[in-house]
Amino acid sequence: NVLPVAAGGSSPNVAVYTSSGQSNGAYFTTFAPDGTSKGKLSVPDAARVNISSSLQWYSIVTADTPPKLEYAPLTNFAPGPLTEIKIEPGYDITSTTFNWDGAYLLYVLTKLGAPQYIVGVLELQTGKQVEYAGTFSPTSSATSFTGAGSPLYLDAQSGRLDMNTFVPYAG
Repeated sequence: NVLPVAAGGSSPNVAVYTSSGQSNGAYFTTFAPDGTSKGKLSVPDAARVNISSSLQWYSIVTADTPPKLEYAPLTNFAPGPLTEIKIEPGYDITSTTFNWDGAYLLYVLTKLGAPQYIVGVLELQTGKQVEYAGTFSPTSSATSFTGAGSPLYLDAQSGRLDMNTFVPYAG
């Protein structure tokens, strides 16, 4: 994949994501307009990579034990450090997405056993984070809906968070 990436000046950078589809990993790299590379970030093949629609942020979810969710600006991703979001023990990272404006990273964590989920909202520029916890139900009842909530869109002006429902671990 080749994507334009906004730069501090008037000329855009280019971000390149390559993966062989084999077990030897993948990587990101960026190139400035003059052709110089800004570095290379290796990514495990099993990782899930998201890029914001603003093309200024990216996140990586790795299936480590425990799982890791990290994010960084695209214009400074390599060799700059990723910022890790703390994941509660026992939870899996089920979904991550960037808000439409690229200002927020939205995610959902789920846990089997005692069926619980956490919806998280991270403001990328400041690192401020808020999480909401709930219990999901595999069946619906008069007082609950089936599944867990997964964030789709945040309207920061009104504070409205639109969510979709899904049944975790349903295959």
